[in-house]
Amino acid sequence: MPKKTKLQKKRADSRRQLFTQPNTVVHKELVSPIKESEPQKPDRQIENVYKPTDYDMTLKSLTLSDLKKTAAITVLLFALEFLVFYAKLRDISFGR
Repeated sequence: MPKKTKLQKKRADSRRQLFTQPNTVVHKELVSPIKESEPQKPDRQIENVYKPTDYDMTLKSLTLSDLKKTAAITVLLFALEFLVFYAKLRDISFGR
């Protein structure tokens, strides 16, 4: 086990003193202050700076339509795969 550094020794010593003598001054780096008050609300609302342009709206609609088409094709391919799988289980052939 490695030896303790000077900083670790100081912290351990101050912790021992803190628990044996609770009315002593505590180092600021060891204890953070506890805020008991309510968090402050900002005085004014922050306005949304971003305003979508026509290009953004067009891009959004095209992206959504592409996602819908991709989902439809994926569902059809899975359905076809299940159809072929169950057809092979029942020895149903397509074609020859």
